[in-house]
Amino acid sequence: MSKKSKNTKNEAQIVNEPINVEKTDAPESKSETNTDIEKVGKSMAKTKDLYEKKSKELTEKKYLVDGGEETLKALFEFIEKDVNWTAQECIGVVTLHDRLKAAEKMDKPMLDGDAIEAIGYFVGRITGTGLESAKKLKDGNIFDPISKMLTRVTQDKKELETIQTEWQELSNKYYELNQNKQKSEKPDK
Repeated sequence: MSKKSKNTKNEAQIVNEPINVEKTDAPESKSETNTDIEKVGKSMAKTKDLYEKKSKELTEKKYLVDGGEETLKALFEFIEKDVNWTAQECIGVVTLHDRLKAAEKMDKPMLDGDAIEAIGYFVGRITGTGLESAKKLKDGNIFDPISKMLTRVTQDKKELETIQTEWQELSNKYYELNQNKQKSEKPDK
């Protein structure tokens, strides 16, 4: 005869695996409930620490300007002469110009993610007419390098969002387990 396991829970082995607690007719023991709460709490704390570390890292991260000096020169020309902006965007244009100046002073020009996204925003608003102007933009020193840099920034942000989602899911599970524990500890009337 085979023995059936009395344990009806799947236990998380790593931070990325959710803890699922199956409902049974028999109430769980307090120690099993506490163990689940502790495991989820530890996973939640690890995920929170990972999120905070990654968030700080991205805030401080600089990305190498694809195309180097040529791209930087083209960006200066674009910001100083061609960028279209509204009254609400004028501060962004001035700030972006300051960040380009700072990048120009580096051995290898680098920009933070916010600056790259701002450039992408303004480049994305460029309009033109005819095939010739489209080719000029496509083949110039702005469009392709900015697209590549934006891809890297977007990938980093998606990674951070994934960690944040995992942290939120663990927080919800922790709350749910604690609520269930409190309900099970209340005496029936």
